[in-house]
Amino acid sequence: MITDEELREIAEELRIHGNCVGFEDCTECQALSTKLFGDRFVLCQLDDRDASYWGAVADIIDRPMCHDLIEHERDPFIPGKRLTDGYFHCSNCDWDGRIWEHIGFGDMLAYEPVHCPKCGEEIKR
Repeated sequence: MITDEELREIAEELRIHGNCVGFEDCTECQALSTKLFGDRFVLCQLDDRDASYWGAVADIIDRPMCHDLIEHERDPFIPGKRLTDGYFHCSNCDWDGRIWEHIGFGDMLAYEPVHCPKCGEEIKR
């Protein structure tokens, strides 16, 4: 079984090389393909179709993350938890705003998002 660290390293290699041409010879590419898919030729077949597939596979393996640039106040009732005020500022795409969630009967509640509403990257807290 492949560890999370090995998966991140494979994703990094996929992003760096971009396709089979980035490797010195086919054996390196085939070894990477075998580690990831259990078949030597999967990455070569993806490479034949479109060069951007390697980046897409890397994003599935190791999803890009952004950070919330806003310093939130601490929740006075729950030690160690941040106050959910709905404000979010993305470190990747610079989206800035307040996110509300409709909870029924016309009421709104501040929402702490899991993904950026603009770029879709997972928010690391």
